[in-house]
Amino acid sequence: MRVAKLLEASPLVEQVFYPGLPSHPDHELAKRVFSSGAEFAAAPPNGAELG
Repeated sequence: MRVAKLLEASPLVEQVFYPGLPSHPDHELAKRVFSSGAEFAAAPPNGAELG
């Protein structure tokens, strides 16, 4: 969670995909499903394309 929060606060990262963050659209679901935490998915830098 600490890493996800640091990445989310970084101006070098456009978006962090981590269900444990309150900003994630499925955060409430993740709290119920992943009782011991969620895995980190991706944090593309600004201007990068996912592919």
